[in-house]
Amino acid sequence: MFGFKGKWDGMFCKYDENGNLVKKKIYKLGEVTKTFNVNHELTKPKIIELLESRPNEKLSDEDVNRFLKHGNEQEIKKICNDLYYENKIMREGSADRYHKYYALEIKKEVAKKVKPVTNKQTEKTTPEKKANDPIAELRKFKALLDEGLIDQSDYEEKKSELLGLENDSKENAKEEVKAEPVIEEAKQEAPITAPKEEKSTRKFKGNFGEITLTINADKSCTGKYQKAGELNGTFINEEFKGQWKNAGMEGLTVFKIEKGALLGGWKKGLEEGKMKGKWKGEEI
Repeated sequence: MFGFKGKWDGMFCKYDENGNLVKKKIYKLGEVTKTFNVNHELTKPKIIELLESRPNEKLSDEDVNRFLKHGNEQEIKKICNDLYYENKIMREGSADRYHKYYALEIKKEVAKKVKPVTNKQTEKTTPEKKANDPIAELRKFKALLDEGLIDQSDYEEKKSELLGLENDSKENAKEEVKAEPVIEEAKQEAPITAPKEEKSTRKFKGNFGEITLTINADKSCTGKYQKAGELNGTFINEEFKGQWKNAGMEGLTVFKIEKGALLGGWKKGLEEGKMKGKWKGEEI
């Protein structure tokens, strides 16, 4: 039986979706005088459960009908309004067509969050501000610096005072003074330096007569040959590249040393070009 109007007596039983009895009430004759709709009573807990499962939403009767797949929006609206008047759910809106419903627990949670704080609670929960907070003081002086009321040196002096940097610097200075003897001793130690490369001299004999080359540490090289001949250039990887001068003439020369043998060429003039003459010899 889904609907009955008039006086009614008997027992009302409520079952969950698994068929378990969750509520039972016996009504005496004449105790119930309004329309009793079993389908409504079965739908009410489903609506409450739906609203409680979506605590951050407010649903219209159309939304509730869609979620429950009830099929009768007008019936859902009536059941929701019954639940509202029974103080089991909340609603908002100025007219029936604009009503939206939400779980009663939301109102309780909101009430907990906006619970007024008494003076005693404020005294207990509010931490006491430390007297002469150095960070707060430093911020004040930073604001004065930004406004141009004090200069950078004044700000740095106050910063050192508030943060204890001055004392730290004094302590560091004391430690440095104590460490001075050790540093001085370290200074007195003889520095370790790499041995300097010295000049080297090499001699060769060939179709040019004798050549004496003096090779410096920076790979620059000078040499003498015949009576008044001079060489000036570089000697890198057993190869000489440079200029020659002799008897009022000058030119370019290149020769290489391989396994004690000297082989190269020479040309007149300082312009780059092909070597025309040959130098041959061996190291002595």
